[in-house]
Amino acid sequence: MNINKPFNINLKGGNFDFNESRRITWQVSGAIQTSFAINIYRNDTDNLVWSLPQTNSYNQNYTLAAGSIANGYEYKIQIQVWAENGSTASSYAEVFRASTKPTVNITTTGIINNASALFEAEYSQIEGVSMRSYQAFLYNSAEVLINSSPILTGLPLQHLFTGLQSDSTYYIEFQATSNYGLIGASGKIQFNVLYGQPTINILPVAENIPELAAVRLSWNVLQIIAKPICEDEEMIFLDDPNDINNKMLDLRDSCGIYFDEGFRLDKNGTVSLWLEKPTHKQNLLILRGQTGEFRLQYNDIYECFFLYKIKFLSGLRTFWASNKVERNKRYYVEFRQINNDVDFKALALD
Repeated sequence: MNINKPFNINLKGGNFDFNESRRITWQVSGAIQTSFAINIYRNDTDNLVWSLPQTNSYNQNYTLAAGSIANGYEYKIQIQVWAENGSTASSYAEVFRASTKPTVNITTTGIINNASALFEAEYSQIEGVSMRSYQAFLYNSAEVLINSSPILTGLPLQHLFTGLQSDSTYYIEFQATSNYGLIGASGKIQFNVLYGQPTINILPVAENIPELAAVRLSWNVLQIIAKPICEDEEMIFLDDPNDINNKMLDLRDSCGIYFDEGFRLDKNGTVSLWLEKPTHKQNLLILRGQTGEFRLQYNDIYECFFLYKIKFLSGLRTFWASNKVERNKRYYVEFRQINNDVDFKALALD
């Protein structure tokens, strides 16, 4: 009985990182294999790039050492086998690709001063292979997985995790898959959460001022005047007996509102707003003082409000995320500041 062609070579049609050792396997039929040889060629040039001469072995596998062939190319492998009776057979040349795993680096770590944090990472791949998808993973202090993102696509790599507990340690990890199916991971990166819990009860009164097309808001006893962000736009209020003060600011066709008089960035106080169907990532509210400003936006992707605090001189930018609320609703939004700590919440109204 003669030996037949080797078949079922495991590299066939695959993508592999040859910076790591790689086990090659195959199967034979007919006579028992007593020796084998392996040749690997560049698929585009047919040049021989790696070769193992005839080796006496019954094993139908061989471990290729790391770095034996270069990543970034397409190759073909051919295996020849011999039997004790001298018969020999060679496999078909099976094509595979060598590609480096992507690299993922987390860019946001350290101490988190909020119950919510938007984590970001960078993707790179040495041969320029694009990213197919990514996921983010959150672990507790014991490195036990407690939350994860869905499978996401597109750059930048980012995900918002909420419900972080103060005085706690967590780990964050991103994993990204290249278009060739290889996965790279950032590894688990530790971060700490530390924030205060402000408890103040200053509730301002929102008063409609038709003659100014504005609303008067009390911020810790100061009176500051809101104006439309877009010129010549009127601020529209809806009467609703279920709303506090019987007024709701209608932002369906609005560019938002801003305050630039009587406001101080470091002042303690509370802001309450009643909004309807805010536009994705539009500035809904700007509180601007001499040293900095607050900006309020709604994000359709994360289904929550974001509050940004920006200091003009240093350029320092801090943000908070509200609890998750359903899209395309009417909302009550409130944020409170005391000694630079902020408590931020939103409520979807029926």
